[in-house]
Amino acid sequence: MMKKCLLVFILILSQSALADMMVRTSPLTLLIGAPNAELGFKVTDGLSVGGGFTTWAVDINDVEMDFLAYHARADYYFSGAYNQGWYISAIFGAASIDLATTDSTGTKYTGDVNGTYAAFFGGYHWQWTQFFIDLGIGTSTYSFSDTLDLEDENGNKEEESIPAISATGLEFNIGWTF
Repeated sequence: MMKKCLLVFILILSQSALADMMVRTSPLTLLIGAPNAELGFKVTDGLSVGGGFTTWAVDINDVEMDFLAYHARADYYFSGAYNQGWYISAIFGAASIDLATTDSTGTKYTGDVNGTYAAFFGGYHWQWTQFFIDLGIGTSTYSFSDTLDLEDENGNKEEESIPAISATGLEFNIGWTF
């Protein structure tokens, strides 16, 4: 799946003029082993649009999780796109989580759940020639399908309800403009 994500970004780069573009990542999610990247294009003096992905494979206690998310993003820069100053962002995406866990009796369960999310951030964009840093705060809501269907090794099924999740969070990105 990671190869497909990289291929999409390479194709977009090869078909675009290298003016008024940016690529960014969040170093904090990289520290926890969740590769992510975004590609954006300036469409007006103050507006850029783009898309990105995050992937994360983690094993905590007896739970293995593979997370994959794709999103579209629009950023409005009050001082002009990719100029130093304040910005606001809207992000809409889809996420998929594959789970595997073992209960106390040793029975292994597997399952998956899909959903959508929306996030809204505001913050400050520092720009040095081509390098930049974004620091913001915002809110996000994740809404997954009503239930997580788990199946054990013998084909027995169990449903777990998954509530919508809302949270306030920080945004910290580094990137380059072209």
